[in-house]
Amino acid sequence: MIRASRASFRAVDSVQLVLHVNVQQEGITSKVDTDLGYRNGQVVYMHDVISGEGVDEYDYKENLLVADDLYVLTSDDTWYVRSPWNQGIPADSPSADLSDLNSYYENSLAPYIKSLESKGTEAIDGETFLRYEASFEPPDSPAGDASLWLHEETFLPRKLEISVGDESTAIAMTMEFLRYGLPPQPPDVPSGALPWRDLELPKAPCTGDAFAACLAAQTELGGIAVDSCSGAGQRICLVPLGNVDAGLMRYFVDYYREHYNLAVQVLTPQAVSDQIVDSQRQQVDASTLMDLMTSAFPESLADRQIVLVGVTPIDLFDKDSTYRYIFSRKGTPQNPRGVISTFRMDPRTYAEAADETLLYARSRKMLTKYIGLLYYGLSPSDDPSSALFDSIGGPADLDAMGDDLPVDVR
Repeated sequence: MIRASRASFRAVDSVQLVLHVNVQQEGITSKVDTDLGYRNGQVVYMHDVISGEGVDEYDYKENLLVADDLYVLTSDDTWYVRSPWNQGIPADSPSADLSDLNSYYENSLAPYIKSLESKGTEAIDGETFLRYEASFEPPDSPAGDASLWLHEETFLPRKLEISVGDESTAIAMTMEFLRYGLPPQPPDVPSGALPWRDLELPKAPCTGDAFAACLAAQTELGGIAVDSCSGAGQRICLVPLGNVDAGLMRYFVDYYREHYNLAVQVLTPQAVSDQIVDSQRQQVDASTLMDLMTSAFPESLADRQIVLVGVTPIDLFDKDSTYRYIFSRKGTPQNPRGVISTFRMDPRTYAEAADETLLYARSRKMLTKYIGLLYYGLSPSDDPSSALFDSIGGPADLDAMGDDLPVDVR
């Protein structure tokens, strides 16, 4: 009978699984209720409701995975959303497929049954099921007891109850198999879920309620901002995108004049349109932001002598990758433009004390690298101490980089 049930289950292409797990250990009770929908061998949705103590470092109450997005309800009744891009690599996303369930049903229980006893039939939801009771003893795991209900005609499982453990640690699990052959019906996703980054970086600037103000154009640069990247020959112009630190822009002008004898110009500050914002992430795709920048100063497209670099306080990402964020994006010496975000360079993003000197140094190193590549036509370096280091993965890499480009500044 178990062999026939396993064969029937292997032929299934869609099923809803409702799973209840209770764990009692040293007086603490934890409970997880899970609802999963499988279709064509893959999970369409997975909904966990968690109760008890010590369930997770963030004290999650619910998890809802729909497609590639994972929604999490924390103990303060706030929903957050994280996705493969917010975890770094897609493999980090919670997932399961029907083969996992099939493997559990076939390999984790059935081979270790020590006794199996028929208990007759039982009606569930108007259908007749064969009921069995079993004891099992997997290797390296506690022995336990199980009750299994199989459909009297198809032998598909309808319910499986498992209990293991003793007085010190007891685990009880119930699995209910529903909606065979029917399309999964995922729950509605929560509306207004906040970006997962807001949970990870609760004190970061330009997030939450402060995000909208950071999209607005900087208004304190009237004294140095110009309408176009004027001049002859090769030249560098910076574009403030959003409410970037005005002091930083002035610092750039002074620094490159003093250290490289470069007359860097600051163009009219531009707002970052909320139309290009990914509201779920509170981030902007870097390439899209570069397009917005060049559309505001179209002469940069016609004049390849202009090196145009935008500076923004908004967190950037790359829509074509799975990275959580990127510091910047650049073109080529033949298409010399780029955009730099100061968001991850700011110590406050990581709940550290404000440090203007550190923020300016990190921002300067990134801009110096881009000037070296796009203006001077230098090649990137594999040396972490080089100003042209090509594998910047975080603020620590910026801190380790040098400042000096191998150029004659006379």
